[in-house]
Amino acid sequence: MQRKILMQALDAFVDIKTAGEIQRLPYRWSADESWRENPMNGGSQSKSKSSGDFRTPRSETPQYQEPEDEKAFLEQHTTGACGTCIGAE
Repeated sequence: MQRKILMQALDAFVDIKTAGEIQRLPYRWSADESWRENPMNGGSQSKSKSSGDFRTPRSETPQYQEPEDEKAFLEQHTTGACGTCIGAE
């Protein structure tokens, strides 16, 4: 089904002729809308931490998957190779 949806989305680039035009596809995430109440918990109606929300709390400290990732970042950052921070400091 993912391929079908993707192909329909790509066809819209050809079919849509007016700015702002929307083509609605006949698909629904589920039969009802209850999943919208707490989408990060698979649609559970409970919003408590004990209901299965196991996301890591946000932190201002950068997180790296591997020590080499941090090393690569620091090398790029100090040489200006990343381009993201130029002029921001």
